Amino acid sequence: MRKIIHTLVFTIIYTLIYTFGLASNSISSEIKTLDDFNKSAFFKKYQQTRPVDSWSLKNGGLNYSFAFSLGSEEPSSILAIEIVFKSKETPMVLSYGVTFYDDLATLSRPTKFTKSKRQILQDFIRSIDSSLPLKDIMVYIQEQSNFDYDRILDAPQKKFTKYFFRAGTVGPDLIIDIEKKK
Repeated sequence: MRKIIHTLVFTIIYTLIYTFGLASNSISSEIKTLDDFNKSAFFKKYQQTRPVDSWSLKNGGLNYSFAFSLGSEEPSSILAIEIVFKSKETPMVLSYGVTFYDDLATLSRPTKFTKSKRQILQDFIRSIDSSLPLKDIMVYIQEQSNFDYDRILDAPQKKFTKYFFRAGTVGPDLIIDIEKKK
């Protein structure tokens, strides 16, 4: 009887820990290649608004650009994602650029970090690396979305695990830069 109670208590505790996310993710999913991105939950969930565009960079890297619709809640808003890879021969992700822009936005009325944009960004960051501290990242981006910069590289950089984030408004656009470090 004692063994049954012990097993039952252990099962309940184990279930609670994993159901409510109290345990850290020992196994995380991470986008490492273009194929990983194309198979990601984010890519499957959101509707692309134009074909993928790509071009070579002067440093030998390769840039891919994607555009996604934000849906019926924000019909004039677009999400642009750029992914920079080391090279065509070594298609490992170096960085991500995320831009929320609104066809109606102007310098006097820039793009806002709305609830729907927050959800889309959370889905994207979860796809990048499921072990990232999403809550902390969202607090940082929410705070930074209130600051205007001439260029995103002027925004302060903050490290979350092996990624460095920058966020802010550049012109009327809300931009998030995510650089992966080893």
